[in-house]
Amino acid sequence: MMEGLLSLDRGVGSPKGNAEIVDAAAFNLYLAYLQGWGVKQSDEKALKYLLKSARFGQTRVSVLAQTTLGYFYASPDHFDLAEAFHWHSEACHNGSIESQGKSMRKPCHSSSLAVIGVLYMFGMGVRKDWCSALSCLREASKCGSIFAKGLLSLLYFIRQLYTNASRTAYSLAFNQDLKNEPNSGPDASTFAKRGLAVACFVYATCLDRGVGVEKDEQLAKSLYSRSIHTDPITASKLQNMLIREEF
Repeated sequence: MMEGLLSLDRGVGSPKGNAEIVDAAAFNLYLAYLQGWGVKQSDEKALKYLLKSARFGQTRVSVLAQTTLGYFYASPDHFDLAEAFHWHSEACHNGSIESQGKSMRKPCHSSSLAVIGVLYMFGMGVRKDWCSALSCLREASKCGSIFAKGLLSLLYFIRQLYTNASRTAYSLAFNQDLKNEPNSGPDASTFAKRGLAVACFVYATCLDRGVGVEKDEQLAKSLYSRSIHTDPITASKLQNMLIREEF
């Protein structure tokens, strides 16, 4: 049945909603083949239908598919940062032309925007560009991305903008909702935990060195521990960056 929906006309003059139906059908087939729901599991067919869903970027489902492709190509088994950058960029571009309500405010696809910011920040799959990284991470942070705000604090620190780094990191590390339940709740995704871990680590480093904020080694130790508790892998990577004097 789902495959039959893919043949619906989505061209000019076609019934309203056809494009959404076609993209949703392709995305559901992607999920079915990915998980083996009612069909024989096949990564190859899953990718085929995900690409179909992502092709036009005209619907919300299609933008979701483009974002999913961005994460797909950033995964260890299909690692291709150039492709990851391409699809996250497509998701941001296509999302940016949609309008919301009468105010015509544009929705913020903070997930893809945050990832693009990180790719620019570290020069992964694209030329390193501090200005583009800053722009993307700032915008995603404004849209509520915990991951983006955590990485934004790190970017400020690396660029020696210590006051901005400490303030940005503090706003996450001492956010009461996150402080009480850092590993649960509706926003407790893997990326949210990473962002919080980065913020705790950055603020701890500011306190430890007395940059951007008054020196407080005891509180720094507490925040280093919280960073490790929130996301041990991220905290370990940041510790290695410190050892290599990368920030």
